[in-house]
Amino acid sequence: MAAAAHHGRLDGVINAAGVVAFGALTDIDERHRRRSGSRRLLGAAAPAACALPVLEPGGVILGISAVVAERPMPNMAAYSATKAATAALFAAARSRPDGARFGWSTCDRHTPRRALADRAIAGDPPRLPAGLDPDGVAARIVEALLGDETEVASSAFG
Repeated sequence: MAAAAHHGRLDGVINAAGVVAFGALTDIDERHRRRSGSRRLLGAAAPAACALPVLEPGGVILGISAVVAERPMPNMAAYSATKAATAALFAAARSRPDGARFGWSTCDRHTPRRALADRAIAGDPPRLPAGLDPDGVAARIVEALLGDETEVASSAFG
């Protein structure tokens, strides 16, 4: 991995990227379902698999998710399903003999600066509640990283 080669080590990877398509499952075309689903699931699996061989002992691979992984929403079926699948990927990868930590953070609500809903590849976003303070979200995730938490549930951000 280029980061390890450039810096001489890799302490962790944080995956906080994705795309979303809104609408009923039958209203989202196959191209958008594949694009958003593969970006979420493969977009989490590929960096993790690349990082593991060069990750420092005790290093962390963290995925940032959304509450829909825990509580799916109407008109977000495909998004909710792939968020849940990615959470399962990280949970299954946690039991590692090499000491690498896989973490998962599920924010209770969106963060305004993230605004994924404003950049949807299809459909119109549902009415969303007020967003969380991005600095507060980041502080809670850093707290988890510095401690020994492997999962931060959505309720931890309230």
